[in-house]
Amino acid sequence: MALMDLSPVLVVVLVLLLLLLPLPLLFWRGGEKFSGKLPPKSRSNSIWGDTSAFWSDPLAFLDKKRAEYGEIYILKLFGREKIVTTTPEAAKFFLVNVHKSFKHGYRPSITRITDPEGNFTDPDNSVKVRKLLKTPLGPGSIRDSIPTYDALSRSIIDTWKDGEVLNAFHEMERITLKCILNLLWGQEDRQLEYDRVMELHSKMNHGCHVKFPINLPFTAYGKALKAKRDITDLLKEKLKQLRASRSQDYCCMSSVIFSDGENGLTDAQVSSLMLTLIFAGYRTTATVLVWVFKFLSENSKALEELQMEHDALSQSRESNGTPLTWADVKRMPYTMKVIQETLRLAPVVKFMPRVALEDVQFKGYVIPKDWSLGVSYEFHKDPAFFPDPLTFDPSRFNEPIKPGVFIPFGAGAHICVGYEFTNVLLPVIIHRVVSTYSFEPQGPDGVEFWPQYGPKGGLPMKVKLRAGKCL
Repeated sequence: MALMDLSPVLVVVLVLLLLLLPLPLLFWRGGEKFSGKLPPKSRSNSIWGDTSAFWSDPLAFLDKKRAEYGEIYILKLFGREKIVTTTPEAAKFFLVNVHKSFKHGYRPSITRITDPEGNFTDPDNSVKVRKLLKTPLGPGSIRDSIPTYDALSRSIIDTWKDGEVLNAFHEMERITLKCILNLLWGQEDRQLEYDRVMELHSKMNHGCHVKFPINLPFTAYGKALKAKRDITDLLKEKLKQLRASRSQDYCCMSSVIFSDGENGLTDAQVSSLMLTLIFAGYRTTATVLVWVFKFLSENSKALEELQMEHDALSQSRESNGTPLTWADVKRMPYTMKVIQETLRLAPVVKFMPRVALEDVQFKGYVIPKDWSLGVSYEFHKDPAFFPDPLTFDPSRFNEPIKPGVFIPFGAGAHICVGYEFTNVLLPVIIHRVVSTYSFEPQGPDGVEFWPQYGPKGGLPMKVKLRAGKCL
């Protein structure tokens, strides 16, 4: 009997059966052998495991699971079991003490988009890449680039009109993308289609954050893979131009672009590295900035103190029109506390993901080889370390924080490679916004968790020139 002869209801039933039959295999790990006791497993009545509950509100879900199971437990997420840890002690153990027993462990569906050559997920490649990035992403290179990042920031911020309603996230990602691309290949490239890069990366980002990554042309995941191919072609062409120029001073990434020999990277690896740095850098940094403006708009005391710091800095400089330098950034101590408090309250990612390369024992439990591990940031909101943890209070960083309880960029050998870049770019952009404009969110209220955790709608806000300020 032909399929078209079946009733529509029966066809739907048959399709559902075909989709559901493989589900029992999703969490089956038959044939695995390891010695030791597994952490307690989350109890879920859903055939999808914990995925749906996690997806609806990941932060509340993780809070609930921590209260239920403590410092280590197993979740069933996205078709696999993941061991989750929730304490600073566990974070130090896995990220620092036994880091060689783990590698980066994002879902394969994500790394297929964001790190196709395995520059960070392959342990050997990771060591080589981090060594190559040590100079271009190190303090010296990044701090020398502050005047450039300041000029690029102003090229957008100075176009804002008094009384205009802007989408904060869109404006911040425009700035951070320009700065990331400048980091990669130097001078602003008028021929580069910034809007095109942003459009492609937006599709990639949405495709990375779907419950079930199905590779079909009309799905978000399929569109993300297509966007990845398109932007890779663009990056390969740009790399070809850079190599042809042979200008070692062309950009701070020249040590990577012109690397060769056994310590060098192939063109495919360099293009993949550029893809990863763009993807991991500009939208996450933009999201942090949006949260900064959100928290400040709700905390007048913190905003007033921040404005005083930046007004004093502006008044002490010969001309507010001259680019900022590292000496200026060092005079922003309260700004750095605002950034730290924002990172504590609004983590850009939910876990620091790892995959075990061998069986590892921790407090009577085993993390078996090839299992996923998620080091959660839940302890950033632990009242034992941060009194009144849900309150935005930058002054809590007036005193040194106990080592290991605040690690927004990770820790150990696999700490975020963009740590210095982010810590420089954030205060530069904040200075230019806060010293010139007041801002007022226009709604809607609430947050959204996907594709990134941020204020709902990207935080539409009205900007007004502050008294005595002009462009």
